[in-house]
Amino acid sequence: MILEPFADAIEWRRSDRAQVIAHWATRYAERLGHYCLEAPQQWFNFYPFWKSDDESSS
Repeated sequence: MILEPFADAIEWRRSDRAQVIAHWATRYAERLGHYCLEAPQQWFNFYPFWKSDDESSS
């Protein structure tokens, strides 16, 4: 498990709310991408991602 500070506080004015949220969403995605590239096999889906042989191909 990796913990790192993301932001001290995220604040915005109503007029720039969409831009600020987009910026921080991009920053979050970049950090996830960084760790996916660093250890591509170290992830987990919390739902059945791969079909098993027992499942139909629907």
